[in-house]
Amino acid sequence: MKIKDHFLSQEIFEIQETETKGVFKTSPIPFNISKYYESEDYISHHQDSGSLKEKLYKFLQSFNLQYKKNNSFR
Repeated sequence: MKIKDHFLSQEIFEIQETETKGVFKTSPIPFNISKYYESEDYISHHQDSGSLKEKLYKFLQSFNLQYKKNNSFR
């Protein structure tokens, strides 16, 4: 499956399922993967975990991941 990085690079990546069902990997693995995590807007880098924005983001992230988990591979 092909996906686009809408957050930072705008690049298209291919995601492939591994031998472990439900586990995916980027293919090919980017040579310089750290560049995808350098943005100050990347929430995981924020130290202010108590802000309303951060709490809302974490809640929505958790909800989204649970939704994807429950609705994948049907």
